[in-house]
Amino acid sequence: MFGINVVHQKHANIKVKNPVEEWVRAENVFEAIVPQALFNAAQTIIHQRSARLSDDEMLEQLKLLLKEKGKLSGLIIDEAENCPSSSAYSSRFGSLLNTYTLINYEPERDYHYVEINRLLRQQHKNFVQQTLDTIIELGEWF
Repeated sequence: MFGINVVHQKHANIKVKNPVEEWVRAENVFEAIVPQALFNAAQTIIHQRSARLSDDEMLEQLKLLLKEKGKLSGLIIDEAENCPSSSAYSSRFGSLLNTYTLINYEPERDYHYVEINRLLRQQHKNFVQQTLDTIIELGEWF
């Protein structure tokens, strides 16, 4: 089995993805690293995961996964074939913990420290900015 070399996937000047039919392919140019069947299966999963689902559809899939597995984690979500990735949930709903709250799931481990740390980082950023603003306003450097 031999691999395929593909070029011209993006337009060079405007950085826009070209349609698949415009890609330049050179087939059987090197030995394949991954068997074609495995590559096709991975492509199917990628396309399924990239489909735009509504919030309700995403949450419903997560509820079904919870029912099937009995618990949730980023790893469990990422390993599920018929579920968006954990990063997709975090991106859509703000965090994985927020997502869990929306489906009334409470993890076995207490992860509230994650949200507290996020808030502390934000407060630190605000405090540093206020300090810099005050120094600039006073026109003094130590």
